[in-house]
Formats: sequence, C-alpha cells, structure tokens
Amino acid sequence: MKNMKEKLISWFKGEKLKGSAICALVIGVIIAFNAIVYAFTVAFNLYLYSPEVDDLTISGSTDVLFADAMAEAKENGEKIRIVFCRTRSQFDPSSSTYTDDEVNKFYITAKQFEEKYPDFIELAYVNLLTKRMSVGDSGKEELIDLTELQVKDESGSGDEYYPLYNSSIIFLSNKEGREKRYIQDITAAAYVLASVETGEYSSYNGEEIIASMTMWVLADEHKTAYFTTHHGEVADITFANILSCAGYSIETLDLRQADYVPKDADLLVISNPTKDFETSGNTVYYPEIEKLDRYLKEGGNLYVTLDPYVKKLHVLEGLLEKYGISFAESEDGKLRHIVKDNDNAITADGFTLVADYADSALANKIESSVRDYNEGNVVLKEAAALKLDGKLGAMPVLLSSGASSVYEGGDRVGSEGYYCVGAVSRFAAKDGKESNIFVLPSVYISANDALSKKGYSNRDFLYSVFDNVFGVENVPYGCTPVYRRDAVLENLTMKSARLYTALILSIPAIITVVGSVIIIKRKNR
Repeated sequence: MKNMKEKLISWFKGEKLKGSAICALVIGVIIAFNAIVYAFTVAFNLYLYSPEVDDLTISGSTDVLFADAMAEAKENGEKIRIVFCRTRSQFDPSSSTYTDDEVNKFYITAKQFEEKYPDFIELAYVNLLTKRMSVGDSGKEELIDLTELQVKDESGSGDEYYPLYNSSIIFLSNKEGREKRYIQDITAAAYVLASVETGEYSSYNGEEIIASMTMWVLADEHKTAYFTTHHGEVADITFANILSCAGYSIETLDLRQADYVPKDADLLVISNPTKDFETSGNTVYYPEIEKLDRYLKEGGNLYVTLDPYVKKLHVLEGLLEKYGISFAESEDGKLRHIVKDNDNAITADGFTLVADYADSALANKIESSVRDYNEGNVVLKEAAALKLDGKLGAMPVLLSSGASSVYEGGDRVGSEGYYCVGAVSRFAAKDGKESNIFVLPSVYISANDALSKKGYSNRDFLYSVFDNVFGVENVPYGCTPVYRRDAVLENLTMKSARLYTALILSIPAIITVVGSVIIIKRKNR
C-alpha cells in the first residue's frame, strides 16, 4: 500500500511520466468527464434549469407609434378603451376569484399602457353574467347593453352578433363613428404555439396587439387584403395576424367566381399555391390570370409566396415573369434552383439561411426602417433563387451570402455567389398609379419559429415591406415579443459555428503546450 502511494505521488510530481504523457492523461480525463456528463444529460434529460420569468415590460417603440395619434386625440378629447370580459377582481391576486392565466398576462401589459398613457388609454371590465361594467380605477359599476361591445356576424341573417367569451377583448373609442376591434380569444391572438402537440407557447405578443389595435380603432379608413383561394393555398394564420396588426381587414377571394378583383383590394395575397391559375374562366368576363393582370395594370398590389418544391405553375409564374421576376431553374424547367448557403446557414444542411439585404434603393429603405428597431436579419428555409429583369421594374430585396450555391434535385449546379431570395417589381399603372409585386420564393418567412426567435427580424421586415412597398402607415415596428422558449432555431450561423468549434478544439492544444512548457521548465531547474 505504501509503495502504491509513493508511485501515485511520483506520477503526480512528474518524476516517472513524460510531460506529453501527463498532458495526454489530463486531456483524456477531461474528454471522459465530458462524455459521462453528456451521456447522463441525454439519458435522463439532465440540464441546468431556472424557472421562466416573463418580462412583460413594454418597449419604447410605442412612444413613436402613438406620438401623432395622442396629440390629435388630445385635441379631439378622444380616448381608447380596452374592455376585458372579466370582473376587476379576477385580476386582483388578493381576491378569491383571481385567475392566473394568459388573459391575466395580457392584462398586465394593458395595465402598463393605461399607466404610461393615462390620457389616451383606459381599461374597462365587464361581468358577462350580470352585464355590468366598470371603467378605469373606479369601482363604480353600471349596466351595459352587451351588443354595444359585440360585432355583427355579417355571414348570418338579421341582428346576429359574435359571442363574447371570458377571453374576449374589445378595443373601442369614445368618439362616434369609430369602428370597434373585437378579438374573440386573446390567447389565440397574442400567444404563439411552439407545438400543437405540447400546447406550449413560444412567445407572447401582447404589446404588438395593443399598439396595433389602438391604431386600428383610430384610423379613419382601413385597407383590405384579400387571400386567393381554390389553388391549394396555405391558410397562413400567422401571416394573417401580422396583416391585421398592420391595419388590414382580411377577406378571401375566389377568382373563379368573381368577375374581377374587388376595387377595395389594397393588397392581394397568393400564399403558397399548389395548383395553377386558370387561363379560361367560368364567367363571361375574364379568366383568372387575366383578372390578376387587369388588377395589376390598374394599380393593384400583389404579395406572393411560393414553395420552391411545388411543381412549376406555368400560368402564375408566367404573369410574374411578365413583370420581371422569374425562377432560376433547370433547362427543362421542371426543377427550381434551391439556394444552399455554406456560411450563413443555421442548420447543418445549409438550406435554412440568414438572408441579407440587397444593395438597391428600395432594399436600403426597407432595411433602414427595420434597423431603427431590430438588429437581426431575415431567416428563410429552402428558398429558391430568383432571376430579375431590371428593365421591367424588378429589383432585389434579400440576398444569400457570397458563399451560397444552387442545387437542382440535390445536385450542385451553380458556383458560389450571391443569389436573390426576395424581390419587388414596381411599375407604372393606369391613372398615374404605381403597382407593386413582392415575391418570396420560400414559404417560411412567417413561420412561428422564425417570428418568435431572438436574433431575427422577420416580423419587422414584413412590417417594413407593408410600409415601404405597399404604403401602409402606423405599423407596429419594434413591439418585441416576450420569448418564452428559445430553442427552436440556433442563432449561430455555420461560419460562426466553425470559428466556435475551432476555438473549442484549440483549448486542449493550449493546455498541452502550457503543460509541456511548465513541466520542461520544472525538470530543467
């Protein structure tokens, strides 16, 4: 036993081991320890955990958004009321009826607005059973006709109203003639689901909802966005919510049945169609594609997202090409060129990439609006490469990095270079109007994980497109969501990851060199 102890002491002193052997032993111990920890982490889901605490503090971006509106409202004596379909006691933690749920978190945000803008915003509480309402800090309750808060169901017959629920929120003005804004379920509107299976939320957008709905109520006119139907379009609810926050009223349009695009269509949205548009119509007027073309020639605005893996839509893509935007594709026209970014990818396969802004006047304007509130760039997944004809008014907005290549059916067919992954075409229309077409060759820009992830500006980028391309005012820039889960996408690009990996791998080498120097110096004493 004594001999064993002496040997161990001599080993630690380096008397019977070479310096390189000691360093190798240390590195081996470190690697073994990391392997054991990793194995336990994977097997038993062990990780450092700290309880999530939601920071519900509203940002300063609303000061900019509300500045002119508050000044005008003060002159007119106008005030915005946010009505909760709950009693005041349900928001009081000391009350026996207190309810701690998502609506309560929305109330905390709304209360901050009331305290920050006391002459502009006030809260009200309605008991749906007794039909009594109290306003502001006063505990006084008065009877109210609930139809004053409800919105009529235009699809029904007669005086039918949408019902009010415990989770309903109503925005209204004390000025006559203003339209109400009714949110049937604030949980569905203000919270983004991370997973339908788990029911967990990834982010909470209460500030954005309150800011945008307040501006919506104050607006004298509202723009209308129509979503085309019956071409296999994806019902992008998240994008529809963003449109709503940008001040649009949402409608649907079946171009097969309509004689033309409605005159109140400020924006026409074609969201990821899987079937082509008709070249022969069911009406006595025009086929679908001619109705679209006519709409554009008369000063219409078009927003198009396309899945790069969907088969070629010859008719629709032919219309876009007419105005300068087309896909880079295989010689037979069957396969689109998919962009793979070897530097700015955030996944190992390279097809989920962080796009940068192009060097064009419009792109610079869009970027400038975003940068006032957000330092991140746009993240896209499986985007196709676009070809643009500048003579027809097409200009790039988003580009992949110079380390990108294009792939055709899994095979690399293009050399490294910058590829356009987002474009706008602007051209003169009838009566001095201007038409705008925004095309995104990816259906990912409004995906939940892209919108509810720190480090990316997809949400503010879309608002900037509405603002600078389609002329929408008072969009809620910078209303940053509260991120409740931050593990959907990694913010680290592949280029950053390579540098990070190199740094980590250099640590054992540094330990080896330093250890060797120390041991050699000790032996040469």
